[in-house]
Amino acid sequence: MSDLIEVVGDDRPAKAALCARWADLGDQRAVLDAPLGSCGLRFNRLLEHGYSPPTQRGDEVRRRDLDVGADVHGYVHVRLLDGFGVLVNGTPRPAGRWTKRYAAALVKLLALSPRGRLHRDRVVDALWPDATLDVALPRLHKAAHYARRDLGHRDAVVLRDQVVALFPHARLEVDAITFEAAADAALSTKPVSPVACDGALKLAGELLPEDLAEWWLDEPRERLRLRVGQLLRGARRWEDLLLLDPANEGAHVELLREAVVSGDRTNALRRFALMERALRAELGISPGRQALALLDRLVAS
Repeated sequence: MSDLIEVVGDDRPAKAALCARWADLGDQRAVLDAPLGSCGLRFNRLLEHGYSPPTQRGDEVRRRDLDVGADVHGYVHVRLLDGFGVLVNGTPRPAGRWTKRYAAALVKLLALSPRGRLHRDRVVDALWPDATLDVALPRLHKAAHYARRDLGHRDAVVLRDQVVALFPHARLEVDAITFEAAADAALSTKPVSPVACDGALKLAGELLPEDLAEWWLDEPRERLRLRVGQLLRGARRWEDLLLLDPANEGAHVELLREAVVSGDRTNALRRFALMERALRAELGISPGRQALALLDRLVAS
């Protein structure tokens, strides 16, 4: 295959076919040089030594596309909790702002995926849900190109065999994935250890708080929120659990039980009233049998 392919005219099916063909051949370095609305679409193979053909400005020759270093085989850390950041062998990438928002979105999506890998169709469905495949595939290649450039490595984002991978040749660590693994380990013990749950909670955080409008984050965000709730219950941190879930009846009952057992009548009545109000407002229900039994015990004493 030649190093340069050009499609003349606005032939979107041909563009999509070329994108797919380049990916199937394992050339993760194929990038979109021309904007979608232009009369030409060129896919420039970025060769191993960073060669790029000359631009069309007279005889001027310059590297186009890449300010990209060598392949990375070290350690990559991606922070998704309480913010977003990437460290490549301890160095923050990019050094400044991301060139394109959709390049950062691609990295975030892949980081949340198992082993940093996701099928090409699932990527385009998440990032460009309203676009047809022939429109979305060039966008994916362009996003991958800008992600590689911002991250400073040729293999930062690899498209091969219809799979998109994030740093496939490096040791990839994602804080959200690390937290989930720690939570699963803490919750798998029988009985659950409050100390282990407390330890896992130290790794928790809000998933990408700057991206609340991204629909593809709804499921992982809710999954992490449920993990935090389970850990708070395992750690018996009832007050914190109610901050996360004000209508959690189990937490209300445990706080009511503590007040009744300690003989704190005023606090117990206040706890019951708070529970009753929260359950009615959030769920439209009344306190259950456990709460009513504790209230009867309080009245009888």
